[in-house]
Amino acid sequence: MKTPRTTRLQTPFKNSVPDWDTEYPRPQMVRDSFLSLNGYWKLFSVRKNQQKMLGTLLVPFPPESAFFGIEHTPQKDEHYIYETTFCKRRKALFESAVKETLFHLYNHPCICYYTIFNEGWGQYDADRIYTECKAMDSTRIFDSTSGWFEEKNSDVKSEHIYFKPINLKPSEKPLVLSEFGGYSCKIEEHSFNLDRNYGYRFFKDRESFMNALEMLYREEIIPAIEKSGLGATVLTQVSDVEDETNGLLTYDRQVLKVDEIRMQNIAKDIQKAFQKIISES
Repeated sequence: MKTPRTTRLQTPFKNSVPDWDTEYPRPQMVRDSFLSLNGYWKLFSVRKNQQKMLGTLLVPFPPESAFFGIEHTPQKDEHYIYETTFCKRRKALFESAVKETLFHLYNHPCICYYTIFNEGWGQYDADRIYTECKAMDSTRIFDSTSGWFEEKNSDVKSEHIYFKPINLKPSEKPLVLSEFGGYSCKIEEHSFNLDRNYGYRFFKDRESFMNALEMLYREEIIPAIEKSGLGATVLTQVSDVEDETNGLLTYDRQVLKVDEIRMQNIAKDIQKAFQKIISES
């Protein structure tokens, strides 16, 4: 185990940190098997599409921690990439859970699309796992490596775009913008955290939030349907999630931040764009 650093202010518990890599996090809810993501991870900072390694930290301690973190405070325009090497046991548990999920949900009518790995998190052997998943269920779409680190086998070309204009290149595979948006509008009285706020663009009121979102759809998403062959999108996101205030709904699902009629009109124009392509093909 890594030795904790000596810090200015310490608690009596500094020498009794458990083995985070193997200890079950909630003993009162123990199961026969589980996948622990605790342990040592490499931490990378991404700012303005530039990536650099910050150091190694022990999860679940945050990067700001002086004890087992790296004493790094995130900047406003910065996000993190965590990277680790999964041991054989973790890989076996992951693949077992994947197969159990496919078997359990094989006849669920609302599922049309599975993502295996997202933005490189824990990614390994994506081509092999895709092949095995497709053999189990050939009726669903499988996005092997959503967003980044594309490999060979996948049913779609999957892109994540934030911080910059959406300029997609046509693809031989169906083109999916599987993450975009991230616009933030914080409604204080319906927010999980009053002190922190996370998003990619920030708006002070619902009107400016709606205007920006509509502009994004009309000037970048809808034109990409005809220009680039864009086939599907996933907006970040349906509702606020704790510090992330980029939802269409607030964290408590009590406030719809967008105008319902305007969103319906956007949806109708998206359908028209697809219908035009179909009629001309």
